[in-house]
Amino acid sequence: FTNAQLPQTIYLEGDGCGVGEASFSVVGLSDCVTNIPLQIFGANATLAGVAEADEESPGGSIANRTVHTNVPRTMLTLEACGPYGSPGNLILTWDSSVVQIYAAPSGGTALTQFVTPFHGFNGTNLYVEGIAPGTTTLSWSYSGQPNCTDNIQVSVVKVGTIQYKLNGIWTDVPASFSDIGKDTSITFRALPSPAGAGWPAGFPQWGGDATGSGPEKQVTFSTSGSRMVRVMCGNTISVPVAVDAANTAITITWDAAGYQSDSSTGASTCVERNYTVTYIASADIDANKWLLRVSKIHGGVDITVHTGGSRCPIANPPTTEAEAVDAVTVMKGYYDRGSRGAWHTEAASRAHEEYHYMEWSSIGDHYWPQTEAAIESITTTYHDHATEALAIAAMRCGANGADAKIAAHNAVCRTYWFTLGDSAGDRPYAAGQLSLNAAIISVQNLAAANGWVVPQGVDTPSTADPCYQPWTAYDP
Repeated sequence: FTNAQLPQTIYLEGDGCGVGEASFSVVGLSDCVTNIPLQIFGANATLAGVAEADEESPGGSIANRTVHTNVPRTMLTLEACGPYGSPGNLILTWDSSVVQIYAAPSGGTALTQFVTPFHGFNGTNLYVEGIAPGTTTLSWSYSGQPNCTDNIQVSVVKVGTIQYKLNGIWTDVPASFSDIGKDTSITFRALPSPAGAGWPAGFPQWGGDATGSGPEKQVTFSTSGSRMVRVMCGNTISVPVAVDAANTAITITWDAAGYQSDSSTGASTCVERNYTVTYIASADIDANKWLLRVSKIHGGVDITVHTGGSRCPIANPPTTEAEAVDAVTVMKGYYDRGSRGAWHTEAASRAHEEYHYMEWSSIGDHYWPQTEAAIESITTTYHDHATEALAIAAMRCGANGADAKIAAHNAVCRTYWFTLGDSAGDRPYAAGQLSLNAAIISVQNLAAANGWVVPQGVDTPSTADPCYQPWTAYDP
């Protein structure tokens, strides 16, 4: 320094231990020298697995050994240096409610204090064991120098919370997950407490449907039913997960036809009902999707039979040979005539209409797999729909929604249905004729008992293959 820069304060930093001196002199004047003797001391503590630069922040993390009894103690290496024979003590302090310190890696009794004379100390290894969640500072100091201290922050870590990744954002898990699709996945992560601490080696540990260790875990749910994801480090946090059954192809349940009859005239009818569909939505959280599924579907028809204008030969049999001849002749002509006549039965008309129901159900079954596949390709975003009910409502509506696809299915079925014949010689009349044959035989037996002569035999037209026309093109 030049004279103009004096006086000046300077600071010394030791990079070794022992005895030395600091010299201050005037350049060019060899006898103008001041020597200041120095004694340099050092205290150094090292916790296994913690870098020197990280000792105070974030510090070291260890597991709670009262919970994880197989976890080894963590080695703490203590060192000190300074002039030989210096007085005073080396002292280690810690919070014994958070950690205990032992002289050996296993067994032994926890130390209540660690104080040793500086003179003759050549270093030692102690062993740290976490006993309760919390944070403490291991402070290793030399009593002869107020600033000769090395501190290491140690956290006994527990699981603070679990989060899951939704649409790229980590979110705290709910109390439970429901409606999770089989063979879909959720990515979890565990956050430590205290916040900012690291995880001890080999932690956190995962259980239930999750396996292994580490802060993040993608879990695929390959088993249906009530499942569980657990994460452990000093404590255990569990998240119940309800996993839907595997998606399988659903067939239409055809309900018994609604039926009524009356004595009015006119054609009997078979009218289709609207399909009733029950949906579920299964979540694929990693894909941020709700997947629409058909749980069940019911179809049916309502049949109305009119009997007016026809006499039933069972309830009101012929009383003369002429009536018997007329009854057999009229009933045997039903299939070729394509209409009921003066003699007819309610059962035959019902068989005719129930054949139409068989047509309708066969058509519905044919087109249903395409419709189901189209419905179950519908998805919506998981993060925009908080519940299964909201997701289902979103996936049903709109021009490409499930309701529109059910309407398309109904429309193609009707279109095809009306390509099938319902006139003389067609299959519905064959079904009616086969039913009517019982009434014909009844009259023939009555005639034989009374000695009347009536036409003999019955006709047995085929009802095979109700859907005989080429299938209508369909792309739901």
